[in-house]
Amino acid sequence: MKIDLRQISSVNGAVLPLELSVAPIESELYFGAEIKGEITVTGKVTNRSGVMRLKGKAMAVVSAECSRCLAETEKKITADLNFILDQGVGEDTDGIIFLGGDFLDMSELAYQAIVLNLPMLFICKADCKGLCPTCGADLNTGACSCGESEA
Repeated sequence: MKIDLRQISSVNGAVLPLELSVAPIESELYFGAEIKGEITVTGKVTNRSGVMRLKGKAMAVVSAECSRCLAETEKKITADLNFILDQGVGEDTDGIIFLGGDFLDMSELAYQAIVLNLPMLFICKADCKGLCPTCGADLNTGACSCGESEA
């Protein structure tokens, strides 16, 4: 989804509030993780003395297997959006997005923010006991019968 910034780009002090949902560019991520539904974006774009700044949050629900017990788990992932928007042409750098015109591609930006905020490991709950290393039984549902003690 592209956001038209022409209405605020020439007005000092102008504010464009954002509250929208965008489809992820790809729903499948790494190791079977998947974005469920759309990415919600809230925030605002402000013009202060010709410098446009995007401040807000992107939120998505991501589904993946627990890294310990392999149970399907969902996590709400929230990413801060804090960027200076430059209407010129260039290569994006930390904190500066070159638009190459008057439109901001919110789908791409929100997707990248969510992907960069994914946890290294998905854990279903803090006290997840995982699987028995010998027989593979889920230790969250009870002790296994193979006689191996909990690790």
